[in-house]
Amino acid sequence: MSSARADQAGRHRVIQVIVTLYSFIFFFVIAYGYFFLFTNMSYAAGLVAAVICPSLAWFLAKWVGSSETGIKGNLPVFCLLLLVSASGVYNSAMLYWEGERVVTDVIGESEDRYEVLEAQAIQGRTDSGVVRKVDEISALKESLFSEIRNPLNCGQGQEAQRIIGDLQRLLPGFQPLSSKGVNCGHNEAVIEDYRSKIDALVAKAPWNNADYTTVIEGSKSAKSELDRLNSQMSTSYSPSGLREIRSILEGLETRYRDYRHKLARQMNVDKLPASLDISQVKNLGDATKLPALFLERTNQISTYIYLGLAGGFDYLMVHLFALARRNRVRRAMMTNTLAGAW
Repeated sequence: MSSARADQAGRHRVIQVIVTLYSFIFFFVIAYGYFFLFTNMSYAAGLVAAVICPSLAWFLAKWVGSSETGIKGNLPVFCLLLLVSASGVYNSAMLYWEGERVVTDVIGESEDRYEVLEAQAIQGRTDSGVVRKVDEISALKESLFSEIRNPLNCGQGQEAQRIIGDLQRLLPGFQPLSSKGVNCGHNEAVIEDYRSKIDALVAKAPWNNADYTTVIEGSKSAKSELDRLNSQMSTSYSPSGLREIRSILEGLETRYRDYRHKLARQMNVDKLPASLDISQVKNLGDATKLPALFLERTNQISTYIYLGLAGGFDYLMVHLFALARRNRVRRAMMTNTLAGAW
């Protein structure tokens, strides 16, 4: 009998060690998820949540596992345990395993929408005749520069004067540079002066629609930012950087809406999305939007895997506490039996 008691005590110590080690894992995983759920509010809120919520989950699991009636007799408490821990476990899984893919998917979709927006603006600019006029002015400009480089008259001949006249017709306000005579030594300076004046007049010309130009240049800049952000994700993704990523994407969404509004003043944009779809990144790691993130991803099998993981995580904690309780009960019964024998 003494040997049986020793074996029982040994098993109990093993269970105690397992419960202790698993409790650390249980606490850390839930704390990790809750910390990043609340850091969107503040780091202090994240730290408080990372202590309180996993502690509550651990004590709920201990209550259910230590009860003689187990889960069946404490079903409401176990459901509360699932609710508390599942939020932390689900968020931990989303941040650690899915976060990078969610962000890169949103970046890719945003780039596509900016690409379509730019293409629409280019098409509208072409249809309005702006491209044709810009191309015509560019051709005249290069012809004038060739005449200026002509060593025979350095831009003072009849051909140069004809080109200048055509430029004045297309660009009201364009005036030739004054010259007291032929001086080929300043050709490049003259060309740069003409180039800057022509480019400035083209940019301000009433026929050169500023909205199209703004949308095209803005879309190119936005795509460059998204490309840099995507490269950053592939090399150094971290849940701690979500706040900055979210801020960048929200800024790009605001710009997209502004560009679309500018484009709508010139052409029909009903087929263009009204905004960037960045909701999953905005919801990721936000306690107030966790249900929305879950609902958005009900079509993903990983969502149900993570929920199953959360449920199994809790069940195992409860089961280990139950094992420890049963082992203690057996030891108590064995001790009472031996005392009665004497």
